[in-house]
Amino acid sequence: MCQTTNYQVRMSLNTKRFEEITIRVECYSGYKADESPRYFYLNNIRFEIKKINDRWHQADPDPGFPLADYFKVSTKDNKQYILKHYHQSDSWYLCIKGESINLFS
Repeated sequence: MCQTTNYQVRMSLNTKRFEEITIRVECYSGYKADESPRYFYLNNIRFEIKKINDRWHQADPDPGFPLADYFKVSTKDNKQYILKHYHQSDSWYLCIKGESINLFS
């Protein structure tokens, strides 16, 4: 299982477009640790990931843009989310745009 952290919302350091909500994630670990997320937890609610639709890597030498992997995922209830994994801190976040997402509907 990936890192467990308390629920909190903070502004992203590297983008003003999204807020990041700290989440807990269970991952598949293949040729590398935390290769891809399988489940994420928010407020003790488990979201099962059905499909990884896209993934990309943030690798900027600027310290304001720490190394991170992004995953655009679809859950079993056919909703899409963007998950972010910071390498150095081994922390996971759900990226949201203000109030444009209703996680519990």
